[in-house]
Amino acid sequence: MRATSHAEHSIERWIEAHGDFVHRFLRRLGVSEADVEDEAIEVFYRAHVRIGDYDPAKPVRPWIAGFVVRVASESRRRARARPSASVDGHDPVEPRRGPEELAADAERRERLAAALDRLADEQRTVLVMAFVEGMTMPEIAEILGIPLNTGYSRLRLARDALKVALADLRPTSTRGDP
Repeated sequence: MRATSHAEHSIERWIEAHGDFVHRFLRRLGVSEADVEDEAIEVFYRAHVRIGDYDPAKPVRPWIAGFVVRVASESRRRARARPSASVDGHDPVEPRRGPEELAADAERRERLAAALDRLADEQRTVLVMAFVEGMTMPEIAEILGIPLNTGYSRLRLARDALKVALADLRPTSTRGDP
């Protein structure tokens, strides 16, 4: 296997190869739809500035994911500090599904998003990296710069907190109240 040069790992190639991943990961880490594009640019800008630190012998996606985690955390912090604005985050309508199904799916997505918003940033990040992005705990620990056992602990705590948050957000009609 031949060594690769930094030139082969140009930022333009990274944007093309990993742009969709960065956008998706930012959304899943709680960055508002209105801010995703700007934050994705920030991720690749930071990667470009630090390209000399990248080890071409290692996969690039986990390295970029580290920038995504930090940028998403900063974005959520800024969003909490500013007044909220309504954003049209509706999914396109699927013609094969009825309005009841679409409404139920939208409600479930809103409940999950609200439950994820209740988690500590560290827990949400580990949960999304593990269950949504399919990363292994050793990858997550390396990206976040935490001990492996800390990663597993955060994931366990995140699952527990998510269960509680989802139960708290359960619609009153399904709680069994008379």
